[in-house]
Amino acid sequence: MKDIVLDTMIAKNLCNPVAPIYKDFIKWLSEDGILCYSQFLLNEYNRGTSSSPSPTNILALIDRQLRRGINAKVSTEAMKQFTFSKKQIRVMQTHKKDYPIMKTVLLSNRKYFVSGEATIVADLNSFPGHNCLAACQIGHIPYRN
Repeated sequence: MKDIVLDTMIAKNLCNPVAPIYKDFIKWLSEDGILCYSQFLLNEYNRGTSSSPSPTNILALIDRQLRRGINAKVSTEAMKQFTFSKKQIRVMQTHKKDYPIMKTVLLSNRKYFVSGEATIVADLNSFPGHNCLAACQIGHIPYRN
């Protein structure tokens, strides 16, 4: 499964893509890619991009994915069952409000993540027991592989 998780900061850039890297990424998503998300991220996407009428709005991309019969939503039950140990919480620099995003990535298939926030990227890349690949730019993730 060629899935990827996007933070809201990156998702907003899909609404009116100017950079060729975003256009290429949207094309890949439409053909081969799968957006993995959770209810938490869906709510974040809705708050950040719902006013955009763009056909490349992340909500429109998820809708197209669902119409293709692909649902890569991490269940609320799985999110509740995944917990961080006290030691992990002590070491993480990520804000507590972003823990659901980390859980979504850690429960995804490939554990690929793009965010504009350096702390969550660093925490995911060094998270013990998981082989995550997180970056601050789409171009730094080999999402086509």
